[in-house]
Amino acid sequence: MTTRACLFVLAFSSVLFVSLASAQGPAGGTIRGLILGTDQKPVAGVVVVISARPGKDGAFAPFQSSAVTGTDGMFTLTGVPDGTYAACPHPPSADVLPPCSWATEPRLTIANAGLEYFAAIQFQGSVDLYLRVNDPNGKKAAAGKTPGSNLLVTVRGPNGRMLPIPVTARDNGGYDHHLSVPGDVDLVFTAQSDAFDLADSNGKAIGKQSGSVVTVHIPPGQKQHKEIINIQ
Repeated sequence: MTTRACLFVLAFSSVLFVSLASAQGPAGGTIRGLILGTDQKPVAGVVVVISARPGKDGAFAPFQSSAVTGTDGMFTLTGVPDGTYAACPHPPSADVLPPCSWATEPRLTIANAGLEYFAAIQFQGSVDLYLRVNDPNGKKAAAGKTPGSNLLVTVRGPNGRMLPIPVTARDNGGYDHHLSVPGDVDLVFTAQSDAFDLADSNGKAIGKQSGSVVTVHIPPGQKQHKEIINIQ
């Protein structure tokens, strides 16, 4: 075979390889979705984390990746193996919350390396849940334990997920706890301690075994809700 013939065969083989690769496209399926703000307008520049979830048979292969929304609020992730996936957008500011934390987690299933769309995912407006723990006698500090280890304060959202309310400041009279939570939904606030005698804002004793369980519904437009716990 002449040199010219060899070059022709190599060139033809390269073109054929590129054509086949283009026809096959990326391995795996494609996920797309739309991220909306609280005003129902598309939000650009949002990082959306896509994570594998168990299917109906309970089995799944670990997978996690991310995509960023464009100016139209859309995100696209390719090369996704068949399976069930959840989407969780990272809040662009402290004023909003992702539905994956407080509401039903958005999910979809990819089969046969297909294309699937999440239903539009909308951020929720946030409210500051402020818990004041009054401890004028310094009993919590005197216990010598890690802050929060002997006083459990949590809030549970509509999806059943329970989150701790972290300490954000401390003074001579006690502790401030803050957590961004959604408004206009039922939240269950719980305070419990096996180390201290507690009382609510009205001075009513809180049982060490049962703790204090209060359902909180913060009305629309309210920016902060305050709860008080007293260490006696």
